[in-house]
Amino acid sequence: QQEVVRRVRDAESEPVEGRVAVMKHIFSAMVRPALHWLFLERFPHPEAALQRRRAFSASLAAASAAGHVVGLGDRHLSNVMMVPSMGEVVHIDFGVSFEQAALLHTPELVPFRLTRDLTAAMGAGGVEAGFRQGLEASLASMRAAPSALGAVIGVVLDDPLCKWLADGRQRMLWQARMEEEERIRQLERERGRSVAGRSMSVAGSVLRAARGAEADEDAEAGAESAGSSEADEAAGPRYEAEEDGGSPPAERDTLAPEALAARRGAATAARLAAAAVANAGAFAGGEAEARARKALSRCQEKLQGHESLLQRDLDPAAQCRFLIEQATDMRHLAVLYRGWQAWM
Repeated sequence: QQEVVRRVRDAESEPVEGRVAVMKHIFSAMVRPALHWLFLERFPHPEAALQRRRAFSASLAAASAAGHVVGLGDRHLSNVMMVPSMGEVVHIDFGVSFEQAALLHTPELVPFRLTRDLTAAMGAGGVEAGFRQGLEASLASMRAAPSALGAVIGVVLDDPLCKWLADGRQRMLWQARMEEEERIRQLERERGRSVAGRSMSVAGSVLRAARGAEADEDAEAGAESAGSSEADEAAGPRYEAEEDGGSPPAERDTLAPEALAARRGAATAARLAAAAVANAGAFAGGEAEARARKALSRCQEKLQGHESLLQRDLDPAAQCRFLIEQATDMRHLAVLYRGWQAWM
């Protein structure tokens, strides 16, 4: 897994075609599907194994259809669970809904998780072994009762949806922090020095500051405007360039590479935290409700078969076909955040 993650990380600066080539190499030479072995090991009797595979395909199809309608994202491996005794799929962590995944630092381009490991677990027929039929039936069922589904989803209009939107932006900070921690761990392995604790504690302080900044934003704004000149004089020269990591040139020259990397990560996290707080404040008042209604109207559009400007008024079968193509498109999988583990 470490070698796979390294290859994916190294390819992130390449164009889409290069990242697709790396993903194809991972598929063909480095990672094989493994989930299907669970059905063979737990259910040695063919009839029992077939029943569990059908339950797996049907539950995955229903969850995928519902998740797509509400714009559920962040479907990495830790958020897609399975009940081994029944073979049914259970989704958890619905914090990234209403297409907030498109706002992440690395946007998600797939409607739901349908990776090679999942399709292999369905059996020799893949998506044709019950998943396509289940997805189409689920979409048709939701279309048949749009008012009931709309009433359930509409409850969020009375909730502080602006917080949901802010959480989506905070995921940008989370992704950046995970990337920086991974960089620190890589430096530890290469140089044998421990700087992760210092970097993570700094990142934790940034997160705590981001949570508290929104509460006293107005008070801080007043204080800053009143005493900005005195603070600037007392603070002396400032070094905020990303390549500097916020360090004075003389100090930067004496820092070990690991410590400099830690400071760079902390500076990046601080900027992202400030951006997240600023964006969260933009959703106060009536704008939050307007954005909420826009998000819910997008759910209604999906129930009517409107997937894009070029894909409109699709019947359930055509919509199902379009979604499966999008979810399995290698050009989409290759550019996902590496923590999503699209190769599994």
